[in-house]
Amino acid sequence: MSVWIELRCDDQGKEHAAKVYTGKKDRIGLDATSECWSNENYGCGLTSSDATQKSVLSTYKDVADDAIKSGWKKINNNWVCPHCVEYRGKSGLKKVQP
Repeated sequence: MSVWIELRCDDQGKEHAAKVYTGKKDRIGLDATSECWSNENYGCGLTSSDATQKSVLSTYKDVADDAIKSGWKKINNNWVCPHCVEYRGKSGLKKVQP
């Protein structure tokens, strides 16, 4: 048996996690948007090779290393995705209407 380990953003339910316009243009010239990575199910995750404590801890270390390389940060001992790190505490964000 194996264990799936995935980081979920601790700020996922907060106002700044919503899809917002970044003020930049995407590669084809449209207004670029960004959203909490957990809202988009885009995060760091791996499956351990088996369910032993050693394997699970090793897999978590690999997930954490990937997260740090991708821009995730630990804030108050909780993982926060790159979008939420960038937009956390900012006001006047222009949200994308569904």
